[in-house]
Amino acid sequence: MTNSDQKKPAKRNIWVSISFGIFGLVMMICGVSKMMEGAKELSSSSESPQDRQAAIRKSLSSMKEYKEPGGSFSISYPDSWELEPLTTGLIFHARLYHGNVNIRVSKEDVPATTTTEQYKDAIIDTIKKTYPQLNLKILSTDKIDLHGTPALKSIQTTTPPTKDVAKQMDVVSVKKAKGYTITITTSEEWFPQFEPVFNKMVESVTL
Repeated sequence: MTNSDQKKPAKRNIWVSISFGIFGLVMMICGVSKMMEGAKELSSSSESPQDRQAAIRKSLSSMKEYKEPGGSFSISYPDSWELEPLTTGLIFHARLYHGNVNIRVSKEDVPATTTTEQYKDAIIDTIKKTYPQLNLKILSTDKIDLHGTPALKSIQTTTPPTKDVAKQMDVVSVKKAKGYTITITTSEEWFPQFEPVFNKMVESVTL
């Protein structure tokens, strides 16, 4: 048996441990679903591009801090956004325009030896295997720093059943055997306008 053969079982065990109950997959799918619901609500409203620009300016100018109860996560978010109830795995959830713009943050236990790169790869692999019909496309991935904690920030698109392309900013990091996923979702059309707001929120994160 070669050295490379000896290493294979350990690597397989890491992937199995990470892939079960993974919340990164849930965050992306739920973000897209909420965007679709919000888009449906907006289709019957009188919201205009001018209203949206005003909402973006307000979002950038007035933020407040949210701290995870009993945890170390914190983020600054626009106080004009609506906080949503937290469900299993979620440590932060907020939305604008009925959810057509939304952010979800999850935290879960991962094996102590898991790296951020492994966690990110596991999420993407699980998404592609479980929901190939979403046609996930990673447009870019960059290494960033969350106040001293390394992270990976990706821009990605998916195509839900409505065929309205969703665009997301997805940030993944691992710290002290906890895997964090920050997923911010809106339509492909709206993403460039809201991207400065998304960046400002991500830049405020501490883990």
